[in-house]
Amino acid sequence: MGLKKGQCNNLAGRKKGTPNRTTYEMKLAFQTILDLNVEQMEVDLKELTAKERLTILLKLADFVIPKVQSTLPDDSESIYQQKKLMQKFYDNQQKNSENTAKEQ
Repeated sequence: MGLKKGQCNNLAGRKKGTPNRTTYEMKLAFQTILDLNVEQMEVDLKELTAKERLTILLKLADFVIPKVQSTLPDDSESIYQQKKLMQKFYDNQQKNSENTAKEQ
C-alpha cells in the first residue's frame, strides 16, 4: 500500500507551512540587490521616454498591488442564482416596508 495524501516517510522533514530556506535566501539576496541599486534605478527610469517609463512602472505594479478579482459570474447557472437572491432580497425589502407602513 502507498502513502495517503499528505503523508511522507520522512518524519524529520519540514513542518507544514515552513518556508523553503532556499526561496527565503533568494528573496533576501534579491531584496539586497534592489536596496543597493535604488538610486541607479531612479536614474535609469528618468532616462526612459514617458511611454517606456509608464510601461515598466505598470509591470512592476503587478508585484506590489494586489490584483482585483472579477466579480462576474462564470456561467449562466450562477447568473440565475444571483437573480434569485436579488429577487428574494427585493421581496424581503418590500415586505419590511409594508409591515412598517401598517404599524404606523
